[in-house]
Amino acid sequence: MVRSLRIFGRTWQLAYTYLGMTLAISAIWFFSVVGPLLVAYVVWRLTGLLPVWPLALLASIATTGASTPAVFALTYRLTKNDQVELVDYLKETRTFWKPGVVLAFIDVLITLILILDIWVVWNAANPTIRFFTWVWLYLAVFWLMILPLHYPLLVRQTSGGVGTVLRNSVLITLGNPALSFLVLLGGALIVLVNTLLSAGLLLLLAGLLGFHYNLYLSEVILVARQRRSFSNRGEAEQEAGDGADNRPDKLRDGPRD
Repeated sequence: MVRSLRIFGRTWQLAYTYLGMTLAISAIWFFSVVGPLLVAYVVWRLTGLLPVWPLALLASIATTGASTPAVFALTYRLTKNDQVELVDYLKETRTFWKPGVVLAFIDVLITLILILDIWVVWNAANPTIRFFTWVWLYLAVFWLMILPLHYPLLVRQTSGGVGTVLRNSVLITLGNPALSFLVLLGGALIVLVNTLLSAGLLLLLAGLLGFHYNLYLSEVILVARQRRSFSNRGEAEQEAGDGADNRPDKLRDGPRD
């Protein structure tokens, strides 16, 4: 609980400290997501062509996947107090757009499958089948906990591709279930506040979520390193103790008279 509150508070603090950059990052991301839909709306109003909407949705998923890594890359650098310029958004987009787009389509596909499965099980005539709705709801919550980790991991991992991102996000969530759930609630609160503010969806949402989940990932990595350090220290002390016990009496007890 304490760690999740610290992450949540630090998120808003960073957004305030780097308010100008947060506003710029969020605005660019917003227009990259809704841009294809706005174009489709104009074309539809002028021509009445309905097929333009499926194409616009696919284009929106692609632009979201290409643009989102830049949000997490820049907010991660800001959490470290690094110098960031707006032109870096384009540089990060060029670096990560290919795996970002692949990851976006995978995320959307898995999300749609989960929604479809929950709907089918929920509306099943057999009460035994309906009982398993709770299993699918649990899987949906678990998916919502690992989903926001995908892009922070993508921009911070030094090797591997999309498969590595998916695997590591699952392992991190399984290793930190309570913190992952509390951070998810914090993220949901950020989305709710920005939705109520309306303009926040445009001006703050992407930057806030970028800070939020970068801080969460940094916290998990820090704790993992501390555990590894304590484990290695304990093993070293145990080996030193075993070595002392196995030494001859004249060395273990000191020189004899």
